[in-house]
Amino acid sequence: MEQQGETVTVQDVKQVAVSLLQDNYRLPIPSCFLDILRSEELDDVITALLLYLSCFFELELETPPASEGSVSAHIASMQQKNKQTWPKLQRAQRKLAVSYFSLMTGLQTEKHQQHPRITCFNKTESRLHASLYSFLCCVAWVAFRRTHMKVIQHEVGRLLYSDTFNAAMKERMNEESKGTSAVGSASQRTRVDLSQVASQRSPLMICLLPSPKDRSPHLFAGIRGRSQGLPWASVCSSRALIEQSKEQPASSSSSIIGKPLSQFCRSSLRPLEEQMEN
Repeated sequence: MEQQGETVTVQDVKQVAVSLLQDNYRLPIPSCFLDILRSEELDDVITALLLYLSCFFELELETPPASEGSVSAHIASMQQKNKQTWPKLQRAQRKLAVSYFSLMTGLQTEKHQQHPRITCFNKTESRLHASLYSFLCCVAWVAFRRTHMKVIQHEVGRLLYSDTFNAAMKERMNEESKGTSAVGSASQRTRVDLSQVASQRSPLMICLLPSPKDRSPHLFAGIRGRSQGLPWASVCSSRALIEQSKEQPASSSSSIIGKPLSQFCRSSLRPLEEQMEN
């Protein structure tokens, strides 16, 4: 891919993310991953993911501390902010769900056409999904000025995988459980885990195909969660991402998509000032 134009595009970010994946990824990358990189469906996934993370960062990371004497005003401000941002976050998640499973469906259709008798989840396919996850994390990390990598890994992993298969979630839980005593025997924990695995689904799958419990959690006693709404996605394009980036100040949680390319090093998309200091 060649860099063209005067502003940073999704293609520019993809190129840098591919270089990072090649330099830092420990597992072998399947050759079929190249087909994914060339697909338009992947561009839709990236656009939706960056829009989602932009709203996610706005809710989770850009919460200023309340000053003394203005707690009530701070709470009112945060409630108004959540009221404005939460619908955008839901729309971006629905679009991400549709785009991601369109990409996955295309891969499964192509695999079935080439090998109609092979239906098992083999090692190559496992590595392909792991490579895609790492690539999307690299894309988001580059797009958001190489910050909040752990947060990105946890949130992307939470979206794509159920709890059982979310490596980032397990790592986070292990870190939080250090220094605390485990409750219950290992056999008891195993039985609980195995009983839940069969019914677990990723948040994106729940968003796309919500069950009755997901649609109306208040009707099911003891079920946590909120309704994910309808599965249809609203219109979401790279133009929307560019416009949203222009509206945001140049903070660590704002995307570089749509920013002038002259402000960044073309090979790494680091800001020129930071590149010169390094």
